[in-house]
Amino acid sequence: MVNSRDQIMGPSSIEELSLLIREQQHYHTASEMLKPAGIESGPS
Repeated sequence: MVNSRDQIMGPSSIEELSLLIREQQHYHTASEMLKPAGIESGPS
């Protein structure tokens, strides 16, 4: 499966959906860690 989530319009199963959610949460956490606290950081 190469870039399958980029080629489909949405998750085809609950498993894919939860995977997407986890990836988004991980990205959000990583980007928050990379930013200085309180700068360009809106309320969740």
